[in-house]
Amino acid sequence: MALHTRAGISTSKSFSCPARVSMISLFRQLATAGSSGTPGPNKGRGLPQKKPIPNVDKILLVGSGKGGVGKSTVSVNLAVAMATAGYRVGLADADIQGPSLATLLGLRGRRMEAEAPPAAGGGRPHLLPVEAHGLHCSSMSLLIPEGRAPVWRGHMLTSAVSQLLSGVAWPRTDVLLVDLPPGSGDVPLSVAQSVPAAACLLVATAQRVAVADVARHVDMMAALRVPVLGVVHNMAAFRCPACSARHPLFNSDALGDLIRTAELKLLAELELEPGDAQALDDGRPSFLACPESPNTAEFASLAASVARLLQLPPQPAAV
Repeated sequence: MALHTRAGISTSKSFSCPARVSMISLFRQLATAGSSGTPGPNKGRGLPQKKPIPNVDKILLVGSGKGGVGKSTVSVNLAVAMATAGYRVGLADADIQGPSLATLLGLRGRRMEAEAPPAAGGGRPHLLPVEAHGLHCSSMSLLIPEGRAPVWRGHMLTSAVSQLLSGVAWPRTDVLLVDLPPGSGDVPLSVAQSVPAAACLLVATAQRVAVADVARHVDMMAALRVPVLGVVHNMAAFRCPACSARHPLFNSDALGDLIRTAELKLLAELELEPGDAQALDDGRPSFLACPESPNTAEFASLAASVARLLQLPPQPAAV
């Protein structure tokens, strides 16, 4: 599987930063502390080893480094598209402080429940994922009342995301998509360090400020030794309803520059479709609710590309 790793990349041509080298060194120290015997900033205590999640074959992180670029929208529709193709798909919302899965999947009011308590000495009970649209899902929005803000930091955040990943009784799952929060803080770092992710899928717009954050996310994933599967260009254009002309939303070619410089794969280009957005606001994945949308065919193609790059076995389409 030919995926992007740090070898052979030179992002400094377009995205130079005086602190870049030291930041990457820090990420590498954090990622390797405790696994290679090299002391990290935590004075040799080490960090948790990556542990497989029971019943989960492949883990795909979905990130961007930037909020508001449609990462959760892409996660939901890609997951549904892969389930429609016959794969057993899980979807974990790792954005503890801004969860959106309950809204996007029409699960408002639903709650994850704990499985029956184990026998004495059998450990803590796991949470049961909520089923919707052929997916098994976990999210903080399925645990706390709507509108409640988890005012947490540090260990509380990392413990919560661990519960939503490894603390869930996932059924047999071909691929678990993990919707990461923006940035490079405790949660995305903890996820990348604690579970054996097969790869990370990046979501970006062409706006220069968004691409700068995506470039940092590429560096973060490379330092944490998580391959980048490719890039989804979201909100690439708007199609006029009167004349059907396609108009780019951003005039910048910064995303194209990053893709070329970092040798990434462009896996999909999605248009800004008001009907798709309305469907998701109503709790219906647009892949199912808007079959005539050009994005629906693009998500089907993206699902096939992701399955091929992750080397998932071909599946007969679900009936």
